Amino acid sequence: MIRIPQALIDEIVEHAREDLPNEACGMITAIDGAPVAAYRLSNAERNPYRYVIDPAQQLIIEQHIQASNQTLFAIYHSHVASEARPSGTDRNMAVLPPGDFKHGQLIYPTAYYILVSLADATPVVRAFRIGRRGGVREIRIQVVADRPDFPAPTPVAFGPPRHTRFAWGARTYLMGVINASPDSFSGDGIADPKAAAAIARRMVSEGVDLIDIGAASTRPGHAPVPPEEEWERLAPVLSAVRSAVAVPITVDTSKASVARRALAAGADAINDTNGLRADPALVEAIGGGREKNAPRTRPTPAVLMHNQRGRPFSGDVIADVRAGLRASLKLARDAGVDERRLILDPGFGFGWEPAQNLELLRRLGELRDLGRPLLIGTSRKSTIGLVLERAEAERAWGTAATVALAIAAGADIVRVHDVREMAEVARMTDAVVRRWPPAERRVWLGLGGNVGDRLAVFRRALAGLEAGGVAVQLVSAVYETPPWGIVDQPCFANAALQARTALAPHDLLALAKRLEAAAGRDFAAPRNSARPLDIDLLHVEGVQLEEPVLTLPHLHLHERAFVLVPLAEIAPELRHPRLGATMLELRAAVSDAGIEPLGELAWWLPALRPGAGH
Repeated sequence: MIRIPQALIDEIVEHAREDLPNEACGMITAIDGAPVAAYRLSNAERNPYRYVIDPAQQLIIEQHIQASNQTLFAIYHSHVASEARPSGTDRNMAVLPPGDFKHGQLIYPTAYYILVSLADATPVVRAFRIGRRGGVREIRIQVVADRPDFPAPTPVAFGPPRHTRFAWGARTYLMGVINASPDSFSGDGIADPKAAAAIARRMVSEGVDLIDIGAASTRPGHAPVPPEEEWERLAPVLSAVRSAVAVPITVDTSKASVARRALAAGADAINDTNGLRADPALVEAIGGGREKNAPRTRPTPAVLMHNQRGRPFSGDVIADVRAGLRASLKLARDAGVDERRLILDPGFGFGWEPAQNLELLRRLGELRDLGRPLLIGTSRKSTIGLVLERAEAERAWGTAATVALAIAAGADIVRVHDVREMAEVARMTDAVVRRWPPAERRVWLGLGGNVGDRLAVFRRALAGLEAGGVAVQLVSAVYETPPWGIVDQPCFANAALQARTALAPHDLLALAKRLEAAAGRDFAAPRNSARPLDIDLLHVEGVQLEEPVLTLPHLHLHERAFVLVPLAEIAPELRHPRLGATMLELRAAVSDAGIEPLGELAWWLPALRPGAGH
């Protein structure tokens, strides 16, 4: 089935207002973008709403439609009130599939006919207005199919300095939720910074790509929070999370003063649940402008959400969402904000009745024509609870269904609470509707060395991995470990990291070797001897190899405590694909004697986030 977006129907209807009611005297069809025939329509009954195709033309029309596998859509608008057609029914659409011309009659009020090719991978229609004197206006429009082709908007860069890029359309990205407000709708408010940091690290380990932190509830009926109070809640949690994870952090706020402080404290983007329509100064904050008596901010990505609360309903959910998002985009554009930095959220659960929320999800793909990546947050929301009669903590299965449907409709980011479960849902759904095997995978690497300033060498290695196309997401503490193999040498420093990369395993190995060489490693030295840097490929998600130069998972991964201690810290539930045991279970099976933490957890920040945190 092909669905024409309501906004495009509205556009055609607006054109039709100029000509109705008029007699139609011509129709043009097109195949492969070229007009092929014009047909004369006669008003046989002098009824402005009933037209009969000349019988001599009937066979030609049917042949064109059958030969090209095309469907004729008749779209009309009536603004003439009568007993048979009251003024309230002012728009409709009828579909004539191939072969459905019966007796040469089109019994539809006539304004536009649209011929749609069903054979194309990305269907395009040509719409033709039938005017009173044979005048024809052509409109070329993009059709949204039930299974979209996932057009890729311009990547959004998060930084500086890392410039983490999201390749829209390649896969679905997960945004994990941390609520620093005591009145969160899901009851998961976190006030303790250490607990928030631990949750963030667990979420990244389980598969999120962004962390969203909010300190003012947006649940229905919430009490407004003054900016100072919101910042007091947010600041310690943001600082702790920034020092704990390397993935981008968004801050959920509609207040310009809070946004400016958050960006200065290490946040990468702003998530505004009011789409720039609550605080006029917020658009300056995300655009890099300077407000009076406020620090200048760098241009930053932003999520703009349509919030229906307090707004009139037009009768069409998607039309209202589209209008709201276009208004937000206009506010950003008028302020000079680069639209390529913007992500759109239709606002599931914000001012809609449950049936309207379900319609929004069902028709989500119609918003792809806005040309920006789409984020949706259905996780644990009351609509799921109403349908399934489940409390907030029992809505994971319902959330999973909505996540899969949203991805199939073209969502680029899903905002979730239950990360491990939704990561698997997203991964499986992507395999069906996008591509498999994926172009990008998670990887786990080990760092080791015992020559020179070990932490400085590790930091340079992290920067080199990032520059080589490896997006570091999570880094363990550094541990001092006894030498392995050759005892008479200095103690080693060891760490582990989780990252994402599109590099093939052998290309990743080649990058690791280049970084080792740059650090001064002598590859001719005896095995297990002193060296400034050793980068081991421990595991690549979904890959098993047994080759002379590369074995995945690492051949000795399960045997060595200096690898398992830091790896189990960042990926405790990661399962060894051959042994079936988790890293936490493997770690418990080896002795960690002589292994001690070296320095603080945020040792990696100067390499990946200069100026943030410590």
